[in-house]
Amino acid sequence: MEKATYPNLTHAAGYILIYRPEHPAANCHGYVLEHRCVMETEIGRVLQRNEIVHHINGDKKDNRIENLSLMDWHTHGSIESKKYWDARI
Repeated sequence: MEKATYPNLTHAAGYILIYRPEHPAANCHGYVLEHRCVMETEIGRVLQRNEIVHHINGDKKDNRIENLSLMDWHTHGSIESKKYWDARI
């Protein structure tokens, strides 16, 4: 029997979801955010719940490791807040 293939999906917020039902963070359909998997492969471990993978260039579909930065929620919030307020000026 041929192994089934599952398409990548795009999350409502614009992130790419990949099918990895064995992943601890997979949703009820077996999908997980691709950028988190890319970072996990780079650092050699599963990300913790308090760790955020930030897209440096703001493109949520650009999951090249050189465009990803690992940080905590507080740091990520500071970056996003600054971008928001800088755009309003």
